[in-house]
Amino acid sequence: MKWQYKAKIMKIMSNIPMGGALYKFLQKKFGRLTSDPIPNIKKQIEISNWLHKYNNLIEGKTFFEVGTGHNAIVPVGFFLSGAKRVVTVDLYRRLDYNIMKNSLFYLVKNRHLLESLYSNITNSNMFNERLDLLSKYWSTPQQFIKMANIKYLAPADAANTNLLNNSIDYHISTNTLEHISYEVIRNIFIEAKRILKDNGIAIHFIDMSDHFQHQDNSISRINFLRFSDNDWTNIAGNQFAYCNRLIASNYLNLFNEIGFDIIHMEKGIDENSMNKIKDGFKVNEKFNSYKLEDICTTSLKIMLKKRIN
Repeated sequence: MKWQYKAKIMKIMSNIPMGGALYKFLQKKFGRLTSDPIPNIKKQIEISNWLHKYNNLIEGKTFFEVGTGHNAIVPVGFFLSGAKRVVTVDLYRRLDYNIMKNSLFYLVKNRHLLESLYSNITNSNMFNERLDLLSKYWSTPQQFIKMANIKYLAPADAANTNLLNNSIDYHISTNTLEHISYEVIRNIFIEAKRILKDNGIAIHFIDMSDHFQHQDNSISRINFLRFSDNDWTNIAGNQFAYCNRLIASNYLNLFNEIGFDIIHMEKGIDENSMNKIKDGFKVNEKFNSYKLEDICTTSLKIMLKKRIN
């Protein structure tokens, strides 16, 4: 689908009664909203591997996730990995228990695949015990969430959690921060610093590419950078399409300002976007002060530690 058509659909859906339900139906029917849990399981395993690489235990720890989405599979993955508790929050109540039920059944049905994926992450006896619990309760996701000590809060504000100071071990998100405004991200990380323990870790995977490009290969991953703020707001200033268009250095400067130090970072610099600019593609003047590689960094994965003042 051409990105302009999708943008118009999203804008219309955001302005009509029951637009959220209708848009979710369209996503299920024609879009990328599926019950396949493996992409999110792989993200959760990648986060787990990062934690293990730097000698951070998962077993018995408390996680806080920003952005549950339609399917709470990342929290399920941390439960299987040995987490004591996972708190997952979302601004909108989008968790779909039918989708989640199908995802949990997929995990149960593919037990041997899971055993292979988690073989280097967790104790096999504990993993099998937890997978047995999943096998017992997969058909009732709400009950399983309760049994797994996963607390789903929505609508909820990750910048105002009401959690105790120094009560969280790990603060995480996957493909969420790009949908949040700069000021709100700032407040979320101020709150993260408050609720994280002194040895607390934050790991966030950020997709900074133009999300319309995911279904329209005729445009580049930085196509949205050609628009002014006003024009972009007119195109994508709604709950379904919003992307903040922050540049990698914006995030890094913000994290440093709030009081986080980088432990590990991986940047994805898109060569095609770099070539587009070299061939004459023009970004909006608001981005002219950024270096080429900064503009063309379309993914950022970062592991942060709380700086103790």
